[in-house]
Amino acid sequence: MPTYSTTTFHPSTTSPNATSLPTIVSGINCDTIEYVQRYSPIVLMQVLQLVLAFTSVALVIGGRVVQHHSYFHPNVKSLLKTYHGAILMYGFAMGTAQMYHVLTSMSYESCELLISCRLCFGFRVIMTATVIIFSLLLFVIPLERTIATQHLGRGYENRQGTIGKFFSWSIISISTIFSLFYHYPDFSKNRVCTHCIYDQNRVLVPMELMVWLAGLSTVSLGYTVVLWIFNRCKLKKKTYSLAIEFQINQNLRILHLVLPLSFVTCFAFLWYSVSPQLFSLSSDMDPEKKQFHEMVQNIFPLYTLLSSTLWLLMMISEKKKKRVGMVPPELRKDEKDVYFQTLNDQWSRVPSQKTSCRLQILTVFSTPRSSMVA
Repeated sequence: MPTYSTTTFHPSTTSPNATSLPTIVSGINCDTIEYVQRYSPIVLMQVLQLVLAFTSVALVIGGRVVQHHSYFHPNVKSLLKTYHGAILMYGFAMGTAQMYHVLTSMSYESCELLISCRLCFGFRVIMTATVIIFSLLLFVIPLERTIATQHLGRGYENRQGTIGKFFSWSIISISTIFSLFYHYPDFSKNRVCTHCIYDQNRVLVPMELMVWLAGLSTVSLGYTVVLWIFNRCKLKKKTYSLAIEFQINQNLRILHLVLPLSFVTCFAFLWYSVSPQLFSLSSDMDPEKKQFHEMVQNIFPLYTLLSSTLWLLMMISEKKKKRVGMVPPELRKDEKDVYFQTLNDQWSRVPSQKTSCRLQILTVFSTPRSSMVA
């Protein structure tokens, strides 16, 4: 692609028929921008990412609705709420930005396709911050379960969600502050951008940080697997009171739900970090091919779709298990499951109004809540 001088022309002063000379705005070839934005593979990718973004928003909302029927410790609830909120914010920001560029590519021409970087500032801050949140949260959730494992039998399940709120606000603050400082030049300098997401002068997440986040995601995946194995072995090797056994089962349940999310997160960050080497992106590559490869590299619209879909399916499965747990005790094979169900109802603060005679007999052997408090 030939290089042009940085002489600035206003689009309105250029005749539409004057095709002999390219229109230049702040060193950007407007004719090239028009060609790239109308390049059919790029338009298809923009539409695809738009659909993925808004579909993930709908799915995560559905997952949250179904999750309302499942019990989670307040700490886990706070962390999951932050994670799903990040998916929502990323989906809205990505979908809205892509919708804008798809519509402008159909309606405007040449330099009119350029956009002020200040208008892109909000989209970029949200998407950079949420990408960082994805990696940090999938490390903090097993960390919180480690604390729960260390406090078995000390009433941890009866405590409020202080730890979860602290972790959530810390992660949101760190991610937002970094994103604001990183994208501040877009707001402070009055310059134009070729695209809110795939701009030729700025990437959403610097590659150095992305490599660190990919490493953290890999560690989180291994950490989750090791902690799950540890709790499973702990449950098999010793005989505990039913209250402690319930807490260990809660650890296993939460880690089992987080494990597929951690795997998808690890794959997404590794793909974003490794794909530039796979595609061998060079500075002299045609601009339309370069932007298309950058769109393929950005796997996070697909990541949010997979994560929200996995969570919705897992919550539907949890709801089905709860329906099985509500079968009358005389039809159940394992009476210990009946106790776990009643204990679950107590901690969920949704006690059943009508209990059978056998359930009342079983609750005689339950551990009082006051005895479990450290």
